[in-house]
Amino acid sequence: MEHQSNEKKFKRTLVTSALPYANGPLHIGHLAGVYIPADIYVRFLRMNKEDVIFIGGSDEHGVPITIKALHEGVSPQEIVDRYHAIIKKSFEEFGISFDIYSRTSNQIHHETASEFFRKLYDAGQFIEKVSQQYYDEQTGQFLADRYITGTCPHCNYEKAYGDQCEKCGTSLNATDLINPVSMLSGNSPILKDTKHWFLPLDEYEPWLKQWILEEHKDDWKTNVYGQCKSWLDQGLQPRAVTRDLNWGVKVPVEGAEGKVLYVWFDAPIGYISATKELTPDWEKYWKDPETRMIHFIGKDNIVFHCIIFPVMLKAEGTYILPDNVPAFEFLNLEGDKISTSRNWAVWLHEYLVDFPGKQDVLRYVLTSNAPEAKDNDFTWKDFQAKNNNELVAILGNFVNRTMVLTHKYFNGIVPEKGAMLESDREALDAMVQFPERISGCLRNFRFRESLSEFMNLARLGNKYLTENEPWKKFPGDPERTGTILNISLQICAQLSIVGVPFLPFSSDKIRKMLNLPTMWWDDATQLDWLSAGDKLNPADYVFDKIDDGPIEAQVKRLLDTKLLNESQIKPAVPMKPVIEYDDFSKIDIRVGTILEAEKVAKTKKLLKLKIDTGIDVRTVVSGIAEFFEPADIIGKKVSILVNLAPKNLKGIESQGMILMAEDPDGSLFFVEPEKGAAVGGTIK
Repeated sequence: MEHQSNEKKFKRTLVTSALPYANGPLHIGHLAGVYIPADIYVRFLRMNKEDVIFIGGSDEHGVPITIKALHEGVSPQEIVDRYHAIIKKSFEEFGISFDIYSRTSNQIHHETASEFFRKLYDAGQFIEKVSQQYYDEQTGQFLADRYITGTCPHCNYEKAYGDQCEKCGTSLNATDLINPVSMLSGNSPILKDTKHWFLPLDEYEPWLKQWILEEHKDDWKTNVYGQCKSWLDQGLQPRAVTRDLNWGVKVPVEGAEGKVLYVWFDAPIGYISATKELTPDWEKYWKDPETRMIHFIGKDNIVFHCIIFPVMLKAEGTYILPDNVPAFEFLNLEGDKISTSRNWAVWLHEYLVDFPGKQDVLRYVLTSNAPEAKDNDFTWKDFQAKNNNELVAILGNFVNRTMVLTHKYFNGIVPEKGAMLESDREALDAMVQFPERISGCLRNFRFRESLSEFMNLARLGNKYLTENEPWKKFPGDPERTGTILNISLQICAQLSIVGVPFLPFSSDKIRKMLNLPTMWWDDATQLDWLSAGDKLNPADYVFDKIDDGPIEAQVKRLLDTKLLNESQIKPAVPMKPVIEYDDFSKIDIRVGTILEAEKVAKTKKLLKLKIDTGIDVRTVVSGIAEFFEPADIIGKKVSILVNLAPKNLKGIESQGMILMAEDPDGSLFFVEPEKGAAVGGTIK
């Protein structure tokens, strides 16, 4: 079946979704911004009997994966195997209906990406450049920026990476670091010449401006068009397509040993290799101008899918270009940006442990809150409210009441539709319009609006059933009751059809209760899916309420995470001015034992301690009362500065100072000598 976009006709549709990076599990931001809208769209096209394939896979190359492997002491392959399995299972559990979910570590991908590079290389499409890069002489390899640490020139943080300081957030070049060190050997790297190949994006600027700014100014989303225009207005630069690394697709030219394709170049080719893996007819989806290609991505991928990948395809010369790239903005969580490093996320593999069988609830909430044109927010209270007040109270309530009443009054047999009143005709006239309205929204990538129309159909059913009150009419007019329930059942059937793209599990449950076969989208415009005399299956709840307990547990988990993050990100106290060794040698620190401890009257922070220093027994006043009970520290060995000038504190002469360690959150800990250290021993 052909469909239209911008007055162009297409015979088939190729849908791709951004390849998730296989160094961690999926969270709700991934689902909301890419995979649920893509799945809704694909399911809709399939229900219209259109030729469509849905391509996905794991992005398994790049430096973050090699660093994670280095930290865990395992191979990169072990990392990607682990997370590919977790990601693939999460997609399956949430009903993301890929035709294939592949991975870029597969041999077919390495071959496809290698061939793609080689064709561009042979055609002279790349620029060769020699530059200097840090090299680890002990391990014999060049170092990616993330493999180099050193002192940040801006804030003096000693563990800054070669591309960014994690403490002050400044972007860096590896050569900016003070005292750079290789993460691989711990040695200081040297600068060494290395050759790389660059894609000259600047040469394609005129073509990109025509293709994007002229041809797609009316049909691409505002956020996508705006970001592309900003990039093009700033001017494009050549971009490296290779890098020095030992994990990835090897560069297939002589003299490129130890080099792989840059992950941004190799990953989108994963769409092509996955299609090859899926079907021997892959070329008709990639090279036939009668194919419509659509990329579903998040906004952080716009430049790659709207500028860089199209340039790659244009340079290769035989591929079609994307017709649309309906990129979404970001989903926040409880008012804060989702962050995997800070564990500020709702992980999909954990969600189904806490909310078993509630895939569609999350699909519904994420679609209703979809960040289509601007960043949006997910909160657990809203999740609970949408489940209880919309899915349960509107959709589930209508279906359940209709089924229960039909079983009660007609033994689960679809009753006859008798003489119709005006309210019946109005309901039927209204319901027949919903499939077209929902279809129009979906074809234009308006997913929130399409879901809202679906729920309006459920509201129509609820309103019709409530206003006609079949439970009151049955005793005196069973025929009228039969008509009301027949029409209500037809609305249930329509909901089970048009709900498939949004709520596949729940729609299937409704369909099975109604004892209906699998339907197509065109069937949704009919009014007689169920005939009088058809037998229904037993009624069951489609959704159930979510109580406060599970929601409060999720909120508490996030609050605990936030408190932990805050305690960890407080900056360390800056270093004091440099002193000479002679200054340090004047300090006399001894091992002492606390003999007595009591609180100082009329103070919150002070304890009066009697300490055996080995040379005498003396009194010390210490501000540790908020952290330690006097009785708990008697007998504890401490480090005490004994040659500090006496000081009067609250009328008590303090003769020294005990050494304490202070965490960024202000917590205090004793600096304790090792067991066996003798009282009076000096600390040097």
